[in-house]
Amino acid sequence: MAEQRALHTRRATEEEDDDKDTQHHNGAKGFCNPWVDKEEFGNKKLLDLARFMWASKMQQAKLPNKAELARLFPVCNTDWEAVRSPDPSAVTITWIGHASFLVSVGGLTFLTDPVFSSRASPLPFVGPWRYAPLPFDVKSLPKIDFVVILHSHYDHLDLGSVLQLGNGLLWYVGLGLGAWFRSQGITNVKEMDWW
Repeated sequence: MAEQRALHTRRATEEEDDDKDTQHHNGAKGFCNPWVDKEEFGNKKLLDLARFMWASKMQQAKLPNKAELARLFPVCNTDWEAVRSPDPSAVTITWIGHASFLVSVGGLTFLTDPVFSSRASPLPFVGPWRYAPLPFDVKSLPKIDFVVILHSHYDHLDLGSVLQLGNGLLWYVGLGLGAWFRSQGITNVKEMDWW
C-alpha cells in the first residue's frame, strides 16, 4: 500500500469513506482532508516546513536554457480548424500550459484551469513566468461550454483569464470559490464538492 500513497494522503477503506463522507467540510476552517495520516503529518512545526522548502529548493532540477527548452518542448501551431470542428466521436486535447487544457469531447468544449497571463501571480511584476508564450490569442478560442477550476492557486486560477472568458459560459469551481467569482461579476458559477 505504501507505493500507492500520494503526497499527504492515503486511500481510505470503503467503511472509512462512509464514515468520513462529510468530515472534509470543516466549517470556518474550510476544507479538511479526512484521510491525512495525522501521525505522520499532524505534528509538523514551522521549522519542519522551512526545512522541507529548503531541501526542495536544493533538489530542484535546473531548467534548460530557452533554446534547449524550445528544442525539447516546441510550441506548435494550433490547427484551429480541427479545434473548432472536432470529430464528435473523438477526444481532442490541446495543452495550453501547466494545468490549462482545451478539451473537446462528445460535442462539448471546455477549459481546465485557464491561465493566459505571462506570470502566475497576483502581481504582474513578480512570480514565475510562462516558459513559452501563449500559443494563441484568447479571442481565437472556439465556443467554450464550461470551465473547470480545480483549486485557487495562482497557477490554476487567474483573474485576468477569468475576466477575459467572462460570464457567458459555466464555471465549475470548488466549494467556497463561488463568492469570489460573484465578486468579480461572474455569476454563472456552480460550486462542486470534489470529494
